[in-house]
Amino acid sequence: MFSRKHLIPLLLGLAGWMGCSDITGNFDRVIAIELSSDLSVVVEEQDTVRLTARALTAAGDSVPGAAIFWVLLNPDTAQVGFTLDSATGLVQAVAPGTGRVQAAFENLRTPPITITVTPAPDSIALVTTDSINTGIDTVDFVTALGQSPPLMVQLLDTTTIAGQAGGLPNKPVVFSLVFPDAAAPGASDLFLGQSTDTVPGTDPRRLVVSTIGTNGQATAFLKIRTGATAPDTMVVEASATTATGLTVAGSPIRFVVIRQ
Repeated sequence: MFSRKHLIPLLLGLAGWMGCSDITGNFDRVIAIELSSDLSVVVEEQDTVRLTARALTAAGDSVPGAAIFWVLLNPDTAQVGFTLDSATGLVQAVAPGTGRVQAAFENLRTPPITITVTPAPDSIALVTTDSINTGIDTVDFVTALGQSPPLMVQLLDTTTIAGQAGGLPNKPVVFSLVFPDAAAPGASDLFLGQSTDTVPGTDPRRLVVSTIGTNGQATAFLKIRTGATAPDTMVVEASATTATGLTVAGSPIRFVVIRQ
C-alpha cells in the first residue's frame, strides 16, 4: 500500500520544483496523494471495486473535498477488461484482463495500481475417477478409515473462450452435510474436513475449500469421530457462488455416502 513512508521521497523530489520555501512555509499546501488501495487489486468479472485515495498537506493532514482524478494508463480495451469512473475510482470488471490505473491531483501522481480481472465461475461439475459429470455421486463410507472417499468437484469458466471450458483456481466451494439432520442421533459425530483433519472444525457440517490447480478442483471428506458408528446413509452437497452472489450453474452437486 502507498503509505506515508513513501511521502518523504516524493516531498524531497518536489522541493526543487516547488521551491523549499513553498513546502516549509505553507503547511496547508497539498504535497502528496495517499492511496488506500493496494498496488495490486484482483476483482472477479461482473464485480466492482472502488479505489480510494486522499490528498495530504505538508502537515500530514487530509484535504476534505480534494478532487482526486483517476486515470487509465495505456488503455487498450481489448486487454484491460474493466471500466473506470475517473471521478469516483469505481472499477467495473467486465471480462478477464489486466490494466493499470493511477490517481492524480493537480501535478501529483501515485504509483500505478494494477487491476486484474479474473473469470467468474460459470459451472460446477462432479469429478469422478473416470470423467467429469454433473449430478449425483454415490460413494461408500470406508468404516476402517473413518471417512468417505474424496468428494471432488470442479469449477469451470465456460465463457472466456467460446466452446472451451477451463478450470478456475482460488475460488471458494462450500461443502455442506445436509443429511442426517443435526439433531438426529449420532449426527454430532460426523464432520467435514480435509484429508489430514482428525477433529471437527468450528462448524463441523460446513467446509469452505478453495479450488486448486489448472483443473480448478476442490476436495472434501466426510469423517466421523474415532469410535463412533456412521449412519447408514449420509448426504453432502457442494455449491458455489460468484463474487456478486449469483449461484453457479450445477449447484448443488450431491454426494450420497453409504456406510459399507
